Amino acid sequence: MADASKYEVVSRCLQAASGAVPGDLDDALYLIHVQSDGASHFLKESQMEGSTTVESDKISTGVKERSPVAYLYDNFDERFAFAVDEENTLRFYTYDGRWKESQLGSLPKQKLHPNSQLAACFTPTGIVVYFQDPSRKFSGVEEQGGVWKALTPLDVKTRDGTPLSVSFSEEESRLILNYIGEDKALHYLSVADSTGKFEDHTYPGTKFDKHVENFLVFRGDQSTEAYFITPSETRNSSVLHRVDGDGNSAVLGYSTDVLTITLRLHPTPPTLIMNSKFHLDAGDVGEGYDNLPDSLDSGRFTDKPDDRKFWVVKLEFVKGNPLLLIPSTTFPRTYHLAETEKQSWGTGFFFNVPESAYDVILTAGHNLIDSSGSPAKDLKVHTLVPKRTPNGIIPDVQITSIDDSSWVKVCPAYAANPVTNTNAINDWGAILLPKSRMRAGFGYNLRVGVQEMGKNIRVFDRFRGKVVDTTYKPHVEITSYRITDRVGAPLERSGDLFIEGEERLRDRQLEYGIDTEEGMSGSPVWTANRGGECVVAIHNQNQRSEGRGSRGTRLNESVLRQIFEWAAIPYASRAIKAYNSKAPRAGVYFHIRNPDTELSVIIDPTPQQVSKFDVIPAYAPPGASRTSQPLYALYHGDPAGSNCGQWVHWMQEKEVGELRPTFMNACMFQIRNKPTEKGFKIVFSRLATSEEKKNAGGVREVLVELRLDTSMISEDDLLRGDNVVEKFAIFEQYFKSTETEFNQFVLE
Repeated sequence: MADASKYEVVSRCLQAASGAVPGDLDDALYLIHVQSDGASHFLKESQMEGSTTVESDKISTGVKERSPVAYLYDNFDERFAFAVDEENTLRFYTYDGRWKESQLGSLPKQKLHPNSQLAACFTPTGIVVYFQDPSRKFSGVEEQGGVWKALTPLDVKTRDGTPLSVSFSEEESRLILNYIGEDKALHYLSVADSTGKFEDHTYPGTKFDKHVENFLVFRGDQSTEAYFITPSETRNSSVLHRVDGDGNSAVLGYSTDVLTITLRLHPTPPTLIMNSKFHLDAGDVGEGYDNLPDSLDSGRFTDKPDDRKFWVVKLEFVKGNPLLLIPSTTFPRTYHLAETEKQSWGTGFFFNVPESAYDVILTAGHNLIDSSGSPAKDLKVHTLVPKRTPNGIIPDVQITSIDDSSWVKVCPAYAANPVTNTNAINDWGAILLPKSRMRAGFGYNLRVGVQEMGKNIRVFDRFRGKVVDTTYKPHVEITSYRITDRVGAPLERSGDLFIEGEERLRDRQLEYGIDTEEGMSGSPVWTANRGGECVVAIHNQNQRSEGRGSRGTRLNESVLRQIFEWAAIPYASRAIKAYNSKAPRAGVYFHIRNPDTELSVIIDPTPQQVSKFDVIPAYAPPGASRTSQPLYALYHGDPAGSNCGQWVHWMQEKEVGELRPTFMNACMFQIRNKPTEKGFKIVFSRLATSEEKKNAGGVREVLVELRLDTSMISEDDLLRGDNVVEKFAIFEQYFKSTETEFNQFVLE
């Protein structure tokens, strides 16, 4: 996005009552305004693309005029809004397909100072909201696991009605509360906990003589930037300022009202630095080429072992040993067969599954059942979680007893033959836990799961801008608990994959040069991919012989499909309909005439003519699910049938969707808006042209969306129905669509 567009987004957010940009500044902008219908005031939510309002929704009535608003939106379409009524009482609203008012648990009504503003943010354990109470102290409420509680007031000297913003610093494990102090400078409180302990700091160069109407603060890994609006001498106009982390200030321009904003930039505006959370590979750039797997690129993986200690878990359970000969205690001795029980330990790990109904822990199958197929007894999950204490947020150990057998899943092929030595490729399973909003875990990439090991391949390296020949043999890591390791201090070891010998097993089992010990079964074997931890196998066997490696079940397509089934992903065997509110009523659906053709569309088909697709979550990054940007792929056919199906490859240069039996990066796309809602978009990235790089400040990639080429569909086609249109796909720049285009899709 060009600088001017970025500053327009910043300016719109500053002038609205509240707003959110899910993901990064290339996403749709959500703004909240307080409006009046003549009888009362209400909150209105508007979704904007560029300068166009594409959707609006009424949140509530009964708020006061010029009510402050705090608004939260995560990447899975959970939305929360906080406002103030005429009695200066805090009101709370939630969105689950529609807006409704909710309660703050059993808390009493929260009274605010008449001039108080609001600020809210997500935390690793829930939500926190700050405001000024009637005594002008900073007070607030916090939600953890569905339970609301009041925060201890912070006794800070400031003017009433100061703008507020709050964020959670993962690096410091603290809340950062920004406000304008009595000295007219921008301050931030580093809040250690909910008991009122804090440190007060001032941002350099942020003191303004004029009244600050609002501000935004971006705290990045490398820099901090703040944006302010102050009144101008011109009526109904504001001045937009930027102050960098060193205190250097610049006036960026002047803006009119928020709905018809015109930002008049000064020459050569400074660059807006944002940490982008959204990234897509460019897909295939030519026949026979694939993207270079990120694990082969050096220097782009940000290693954060402190994150992984929250993702890996220690398992405790009791299992029966194989039958043993037990001697009698009398003479002459006799012997009898008996089964003994043993306290055992293993490892598991949280696994990010987009749209999962549960939190998913993967582990070895032999941690969950014994050699006779009987479930392990007294199964407990030891997890490291963040906990608030008087000394700040500290790691704490949480122990969850798995009392419901339906939470435990074992690979069906292993459950039928639970012998580790001869059935190791199927020795894996999962534990399902109730969904937690902020649970983080390891990521995965189906492209890595199906890549042939040791094979010479031609790939396009988009970072070097050329096609190269390479061999895919990633370096792997294992994060695990031995029996003696305490929870919160997992062991990490690394090594290379073995690609020699037993070629028939490579697609189902990986072997790696890492020494493993008792207790490490079920550990994630992962590699660096797209800048994060990508699981490639579930460890389940130690070294077989001297000089050889440990082994684990590979996360291939079959394993991922089983996980998706357990996690209740609702996207199997679905028809895809092109939706447009102004289109004729005749249905337009994705269609496959035969397995050897390109993807086409069919108009108003019979039920027997509708092609069905599996919408596969093909990629999920590691970390908290709230910031995940998963990628999907379309699969047509029965993967277990005799006539296996095919993947849809989106060939942007040809503007077609080709059907091929192998999975590649060109299959993957992002879904904007939930697939379960009307009107989601299918979005890709491609390499930027020279002109696009010049206009957008050197960007490598641009986003494009899939549209149906309506020029190929006549009115007669729509009226007649039962008509197949062969060539249909066009790829146009994302966010430049009109309402008349077939660029939104529905799963049926």
